[in-house]
Amino acid sequence: MIMPKEVKKMFWDTDIKTIKKENRNFVIDRIAEKGGLFATNWLIAKFGKRVIKKTVRTSRNVSVKSKNFWSIV
Repeated sequence: MIMPKEVKKMFWDTDIKTIKKENRNFVIDRIAEKGGLFATNWLIAKFGKRVIKKTVRTSRNVSVKSKNFWSIV
């Protein structure tokens, strides 16, 4: 998956080359939980709000605080 440099920094513990489109839940979870403005805007542009909200709502890796934020975005 092609990511901007600013977003790649969030995946310091992962080999970026191994992240595929099928791993979108992992990418969405990480950015929804820890992402800043740039990463969040990239995430919305890449996947769309509907997919992000559904993924965040059902994820066990996203905090209640982040789930609440994404429910109103």
